[in-house]
Amino acid sequence: MVLMAAPGRCAGTKLPRAAARERRRTATARSLARLIDDLTRARGHAARKPLRRRIAEIGADVGPALSVHLDHPDCFTRWEVVNLLGELVHPATLAPVVEFALSEDEVHARWRSFWAVSRFDRAESVPLLLEALAQSHPTRRWRAALMLSVLRRSEAVPTLLEGLDSDDPWIQWEALSALKSLRPEGIEGRVKPFLARHRPRAIRQEAVLALGALGSAEAVKLLARAIRDSDPQIRWRASMGLARSGGRRRLSILYKALAREQDEGVLAQLRLDIARLEKDDGKT
Repeated sequence: MVLMAAPGRCAGTKLPRAAARERRRTATARSLARLIDDLTRARGHAARKPLRRRIAEIGADVGPALSVHLDHPDCFTRWEVVNLLGELVHPATLAPVVEFALSEDEVHARWRSFWAVSRFDRAESVPLLLEALAQSHPTRRWRAALMLSVLRRSEAVPTLLEGLDSDDPWIQWEALSALKSLRPEGIEGRVKPFLARHRPRAIRQEAVLALGALGSAEAVKLLARAIRDSDPQIRWRASMGLARSGGRRRLSILYKALAREQDEGVLAQLRLDIARLEKDDGKT
């Protein structure tokens, strides 16, 4: 004969357990809310660090409850929340973190969210970003392309090249920075116009860094011109770019630049880059 537990008894064991889990979730949410309030009031890294640690110590399971605070009115708190979500990497929080990255207007919190997205499983994050890249909303498409560049996904390149045609200098800067990470072939001609002296300094600097990342023969020609620029900030970035891939021709360009350079900061960078190339040249 098979003995079976009475239905009432089974129900009696499950309901208290479910109620206990719900009480724990409620207590965790309340504790988290208090910590978030403390984090909002705290000012400075030293004051916020122990609060971050206390939230993280609750465990990865706090992620879903923490993601609710991504819409906090304080931008510093939103930065802290998305930063913690990137550290905890709870799978259930990927979608809200991606949505936050696509819609957040405060630049520092948004940039931190790009990092947070990069921490998740790419098999899960990339499809969400490709879906956003295919949308008609220009801002969401653009931010999806930027995040895909962080993940080194070439699908972002066409949208990023469109960004170079923007009238907004900030979009141009972001495009150059992202293309620097992806290093697509044959874009030297698209980058060259941003070296012009009438361009904002930050954009010229980013264009030099992008050429340094490309490392092609055409990029070296453009860097050889940039290292003679009147702006020392351009010259020392050109030196770094020329030193990235090595080669005797690049070393020759740096020797000539060293002979005529007078700015102490650029001289220091040139000596460092020349020493690095000479060391590498001795190994070949």
